[in-house]
Amino acid sequence: MKKENVLYEIIESNIDSPFCIKVFHVPIEELHHVVEKHWHRSIEFIVTTGNESQTWIEGKYYTITPDNFVCVNSRFINECQAIYKNVPYQGYSIQLKYDYLLKIIPDIDQLEFQTLYDSKMDVKLLSILENIIEIETKNTKNKGLKFRSLA
Repeated sequence: MKKENVLYEIIESNIDSPFCIKVFHVPIEELHHVVEKHWHRSIEFIVTTGNESQTWIEGKYYTITPDNFVCVNSRFINECQAIYKNVPYQGYSIQLKYDYLLKIIPDIDQLEFQTLYDSKMDVKLLSILENIIEIETKNTKNKGLKFRSLA
C-alpha cells in the first residue's frame, strides 16, 4: 500500500478505553467538508445516523446508509464525505485501537475484515456499535469499563 503524501492519523482518547469515538456533525454551510485521505493502524467502523455518506477505501467507493456500515481495516487508506449538498450530515467513527487489538489478537496484522456490512444481517455487530455510540453520547459514568466490556 502506497502511503506517501497521505496523512497518518494518530488515534487518541482521553479515557482508558480500547475505543476512540468521533462524532461527525457537518452542518449545511460546511457540506463541502471532506475527511481527507488518511490511514491509521486502528480498525475503524463508520456508521451514519440518517443521511448518506460516501467513503473511499483503498481505491473503491462505498455509500454508507442507515441500512449498512463499513469497516476500515488497519493500514488501509480511506477518505469520507457527505453526499447531499443541502442536508446536514451526522455519523460516527468508532476506532478500535491498534495497541489493544495487538494484545488480544497477536496476529492482527495478518487479518483483513470485510468492508461493507448489512445492518439487517449483521445485527449483533451493529448492536455493539450502537451501544458504544450511546455510551459516548450520553456521557455515561465508567465509560472506559463499559467500552472494555463491549470490546
